[in-house]
Amino acid sequence: MPYFVAIGIVWAYLTKRDLRSLLSMRFKYPYLILSALVFQILFNTMPIGHSGLMTVLYVLSFGCIVIGLMMNWNKPGFKLILVGSMLNLLVILANDGTMPVYLGTAHLLHLSQGSDYLATHHFIDSNAWDWWLSDWLPLPLFIMSPGDIFVGIGVIQLVLLNGKRQRE
Repeated sequence: MPYFVAIGIVWAYLTKRDLRSLLSMRFKYPYLILSALVFQILFNTMPIGHSGLMTVLYVLSFGCIVIGLMMNWNKPGFKLILVGSMLNLLVILANDGTMPVYLGTAHLLHLSQGSDYLATHHFIDSNAWDWWLSDWLPLPLFIMSPGDIFVGIGVIQLVLLNGKRQRE
């Protein structure tokens, strides 16, 4: 995801958009979205154990993001972010609350199977029916899902279409 944020910022700079205008955007239920995003960051960066409670909280945080995005459907970029979030939620629900990571891509990026340290991910092979929705797209330092790509393009759209043009 950092790649998409960086692309959006650079593109906004090149097209002379004022990113400060993003700070004045008004959202319905902003705390729902922000608190769910904080949980997502914590779940995806901290080595927390895989317990029933953590799985429920992880899935609920995705649900809160989806609800928040639906409530702000009219904002540029949010439709694509919503589609990506729903794809990710679908594959997570189909995998008992964890995001599958394609083992072949993990090997390509030199991630060991022993690095399955987060409660939010698990390794799969191409025999899984939903591997194509999993994290399998290699980028340097990251493995992304098709849902992540939709979210990323939506973030770029959000930055570009909500950043006001600077006066010259």
